[in-house]
Amino acid sequence: MDLYGPFHLGFVYALSTAVSVLAVFSGFIADVIGYKPIILVVPILIMFSFILFFTGDTSLWILLIVAVALHIPPLAGPAISALISNLVSSETLGMAFSFYRFLMLAGFTASSSALAFLTQYFGLKPVLALSIISLGICALLRFFIRSARPYTGVPTQRSGPRILDIIRSFKKYELFAIISFSTVNALALSYGPYLYNFIRDVIGLSILYMGLYESVTTIAPSLFQPVSGLIIDKFGCIATLKYALILESLIVSVISLLAYTKAGALVIIAVLLTLELFGALTGNSISVSIAEYSARRHRATAYGFLTTLSSLIAMPLYMYFAGVWSVNPVILPLSYGVALLAPLAVIVLSTHLPTET
Repeated sequence: MDLYGPFHLGFVYALSTAVSVLAVFSGFIADVIGYKPIILVVPILIMFSFILFFTGDTSLWILLIVAVALHIPPLAGPAISALISNLVSSETLGMAFSFYRFLMLAGFTASSSALAFLTQYFGLKPVLALSIISLGICALLRFFIRSARPYTGVPTQRSGPRILDIIRSFKKYELFAIISFSTVNALALSYGPYLYNFIRDVIGLSILYMGLYESVTTIAPSLFQPVSGLIIDKFGCIATLKYALILESLIVSVISLLAYTKAGALVIIAVLLTLELFGALTGNSISVSIAEYSARRHRATAYGFLTTLSSLIAMPLYMYFAGVWSVNPVILPLSYGVALLAPLAVIVLSTHLPTET
């Protein structure tokens, strides 16, 4: 945030988030023609975004490419989530989604460390070339995924359903779930880019403790994923989500108080780690909830609609948090915790949601 300021950073992230708005269309296509084509094409898109790095001659252009590349993977999310939900029983959905995220985070951590090491010794461009080759191999491996058709009753010819027809067919409880969960996702998405700067610039952790924070908050949530799956399968997705959001709202608000009181670095890292763990519970609960409260025939579209709404809501929130940062950075976590109360209140008010399979 030092380079362009909070509003410039917020604008770049809001602009790049527009890519994720297309998720509802990728989910709709997956429901109509199957999940495999969508899962296959996304690494190819990321590969082309990496190729654009070689054309970047300004830091702003490179920042925009990075932001766009980070928002391309959600396009495959609806198809992957729908595929997972259709392959496992409802009793083990929590473990299935958490194990998938565990593998994804572990792979991301290992590859990031390896790429950072290689970049230090060989430079950026050779490592980008290696990344492009790796993405090509990934796309090739995804070609061999068994293509599960989502629902045989959805026709594939031009007379088939339009995307608006599918969205209109959502039951009221499906729309309730998607809208409230999208708000939670959007808040986390738009708040994330400012958290690192808050810890570094406002709390003032040293380089040593910043390294410890990055390591702990990357490794621990990955290891916690299977545990979160067991909790969700044991107590249910909605109950887990309610209590996780309540505690997450309280914990993130405490961070503002810690900045005022100048608490010790280890205390702050422990609080931030707890926040990350509850974030893992929240994310997995939302994934399981969409699987349980959406019909199988349009499940990928439901996941896509969730991602699209999250992106649309996140766009103004990026600028909102940029404004909060400009006024008083210390209250940034508190503003996030208070904002979480809105979707939380809607979820808490609904004690029962019917399901459809």
